[in-house]
Amino acid sequence: MKKIMTCALAACMLASCTSPAAEPLAKMTFANLNPFPVYVAAYEVKDSYRDFGTGAGGDEIIPPFATSPGLAVTDYFKNRYSANGTDGKLIVDVQSSSVTHEMMGSENSVGKFLGVDRKDVYHISVIINLVVLDAGGYDRKEMKITAHREISIPETYSIADREKTQMESLDSMIDDLDGAVQKALRNEFQVM
Repeated sequence: MKKIMTCALAACMLASCTSPAAEPLAKMTFANLNPFPVYVAAYEVKDSYRDFGTGAGGDEIIPPFATSPGLAVTDYFKNRYSANGTDGKLIVDVQSSSVTHEMMGSENSVGKFLGVDRKDVYHISVIINLVVLDAGGYDRKEMKITAHREISIPETYSIADREKTQMESLDSMIDDLDGAVQKALRNEFQVM
């Protein structure tokens, strides 16, 4: 009888430990965006960071990270604007993309002593260069814009929750980057 109760208890405990399989995250895509018109004759997106990086797709990435920030930003700008003018050219060049990682210890003394309650901290950085040629009264005008995010993820998060947090942070960073680019195109370059 004791063996049966032990087996039944063990089966209940094991059943409670299982969790449903997490759905994979959707690919970050921007093909659904309605492009903003920019008053230039041509629009080009470059990804010069690929020539210098060391990781997947040219990014400098310390794994694991859900997706390449450089590829996401490049894809975003390819779908974000469209040429709708008669002269000039707008070039958006993604020059740098990196993700670095560090493990931070617990903030409380018990956690530090036991070596638990640590956090993964990711630093995401993307630098783009906007160049306008022969438009808005300029022969050539350019401006660098940098976007940076720092994410802190508890080590207790599941892989799915980690990836979701990483993707949400990257999406938020792209929103901020887009706001800065639109402001520059309106105020500095006067082509929007």
